[in-house]
This record gives sequence, structure tokens and C-alpha cells, in this order.
Amino acid sequence: MGLSDTDSDPLQAPGGSDSAMSNAEQDSALERYRMYGRIHERYWSKHFGIAEADLIRFATQMRESGRAMTLTDLAHDVIRARLRAGPQLRSGPALSGDRSSWVVRQWDPGANWREGDRMIVVVASSSQERPYAPRVGEVIHAEDDSVVVNVDGITASQVFGLGPGARAREDEATEAEMLGFGQRFDEDAQIDFILWRYGPRAVGRLLQSLDADSRFVELEGLWFLRKLAVRPTGGMLARLAAAMFEQNPGPVRLDDVVAALSLAGTAQAAARFGLAQALSERTGLFENIGSAARPLWTLAGPPPLVFTARHAVYDPETYVVLCVPGETLSAEVAQQLWSAGLLRSALGRTSDQVVDGGTIRAPGLALQAAEQQAGPSVNGPVTAMPADEPDVRRRRRWRLFSRG
Repeated sequence: MGLSDTDSDPLQAPGGSDSAMSNAEQDSALERYRMYGRIHERYWSKHFGIAEADLIRFATQMRESGRAMTLTDLAHDVIRARLRAGPQLRSGPALSGDRSSWVVRQWDPGANWREGDRMIVVVASSSQERPYAPRVGEVIHAEDDSVVVNVDGITASQVFGLGPGARAREDEATEAEMLGFGQRFDEDAQIDFILWRYGPRAVGRLLQSLDADSRFVELEGLWFLRKLAVRPTGGMLARLAAAMFEQNPGPVRLDDVVAALSLAGTAQAAARFGLAQALSERTGLFENIGSAARPLWTLAGPPPLVFTARHAVYDPETYVVLCVPGETLSAEVAQQLWSAGLLRSALGRTSDQVVDGGTIRAPGLALQAAEQQAGPSVNGPVTAMPADEPDVRRRRRWRLFSRG
């Protein structure tokens, strides 16, 4: 931080070491830290940054526990490290991404909010000593008069009102509670106070560093090591696509997909992150129609199954006959029918009806039998049937079509 001797960090261990101090030394340091209010304010508001040592510590914790961490967890860890061992001047700074992309603000019902915005919000806490606690939240849906926010550590999404009249009396109580934390010497209270008062800079710098480091990946508000993610096999993804087509469940969540693929025995974080990566890479087969905060997956194309047409179907724009009854569909024709929204009609199934919204059951016996056949590759090139096909072939297909 480049301070002079009179401005030296009171939490720095003797001799400039970055190692953690004993409990007695920490208590003493916290008292001295509060005495140097000018340094406290200046460091957290202007000089705070993420060090490479912080990212190494995050990676070690994720690797040892196998657990994904929220931004609140990571911010607590960094703040605790600074209170115990100072600014870690001996460690090089972490990489930093685009600062304009990671703006974090204090919750303000009078401000404009949109999907993806991050905030520091005070919510009720289960702790008897601290009835309120600051957390990191992310807006997942915004209306004119309210926003829906995913708050770290809270399972259910929270709805916050907007507008001048949305600031309730309890907001004053929570602010007084947070200010009181700043006068206490216990470590947990100091961590909550710093996150509340200086969270926009601290969490913003944290997001920039995590985004710039390829070791970490985010999913639904959680961060994890990319290399620890367990990806499903290609066969599992093919079975998933077939089940989604057979059952037509509509958009599904990752939890539903994990259950359908029987990945519950795998470490939860590793399975979810690996599955999300695999689904996002198979753009020709799966599509996320939700958001990064709440992904919802649906089919982007026909699954790799052998399809036999039950009805004749023609292209409504070019009037080219795409299939006739009894015809085994090639990958190209199946893709054309899919793009036109006619594949289910050709197979004699309801085109748009959702069988069981949001839920995928395990593939049935009929699906298992279909999988035993060699299906066309889903990765092959898809070419549209030329409109100027030979007249003889066109007349023959129209005769077959009229019979169907």
C-alpha cells in the first residue's frame, strides 16, 4: 500500500511477515486497527486489491473441500486474511479484468436496476449476536416496481420493492446495526462491517480478478475450479437429448438434468459445473434460453436417434417434399424438419405440447431400444435440399406424398 512508518498497517505481523498472528495478537491488532480510522478508511476505499495469494488460497480451499463458494464466502475470506495478516504486500497482484463489467453497488430502492446487476444488501441473519448480515446479491429479474434477487446463502429468491416509498423503517435499523459492528472488536463483526461499508470496491475487485483468471468458473452465483468439474460422457448427453425429445418437458433446470443422468452420486459442485460446461459447448444440440444466473436448457436440434416418418411432410415455404411415410430420415432431413417445427408432425407426435413441464424422467424401454440402432451423427454438416431438384424425382415424391 506504500505507507510510511507512521502509516504502517497495524495488522501487519512483526517483521513484515504475511503469516497469521495468534489470537491474542489478532485481538490487539483489531483494537489498534480501529484506532487508526484514517488508515482503515483509506485502505478499504482506495488501496484494497486482490493478491495472487488470495486466488491461490481460494483454489486450495475448493480443491480440498470440493465445494463451490459464493462471492460472500470469498469476500469474507479476503477480509479475514487482511485483518489477520495485512495487505499481503509480498504477494503479486492478481490479474484484473474489465472494471466496467463488474460494478457492485449498495442496495438502493431508488436506483435503476437490471438483470445481472450485483449489490451489497443487508438481510436477516440466523446469528443471535448479529440479527442482520450483509450479503452479495444478483438481480435475476427486474420490473418497474420491484426486482427479484438471488442472495448468497438464501435458497429462495428475494423480492425487493423499488421507488422512494420502498425504503422501510427497518432499513434505518439495519444501518444502525451495521454501524454498531464498526465499533466492535470481534473479528466476525469487523468482517460484516467492512463488507457492508466497503463491499462495492472489495467485491468489485474480487469479481474482476476471478473473471480474468481462467482457473475459476461461475455458475448460478457460485465459483469453482474449472479443472475440478466432472463432465458427462457424450453417450450421457445423447441419452439426455433423446429423453428431452421423447418426453418434451419444456425448458429444464440443471437440477433436473443431474437427476435424469443419475449424477447424484458425483460430487454435487463438480457434477453441476461439468454438466453446465458440456451443455454450453454442444450448441447444436442444447440451448440455454434462461440467463447466466438461472440457466434453463432446451433442445437446439434433433437428438441423435433413428427417425422413421409416419406422415408425409413438405416444406411450407418451398413446397419441397421433405419425407414420405416409412422413410428413414437422414440427419439433414431431420434438421430441416426440426427447423420448420415439423419433426414431431412427421413422426406422428404432438408438435408443441409439453408433456411434463420442467421435469425429465429416466429414458424408457422404447428409448433404450431406439438407442441400440446406429443413429446419424449430430455433428455432421447440415445442408438444405436444393429447390431445383430434378423434375422426375420431384414428381415421384409428390406421388408418394399424395398417397400418405
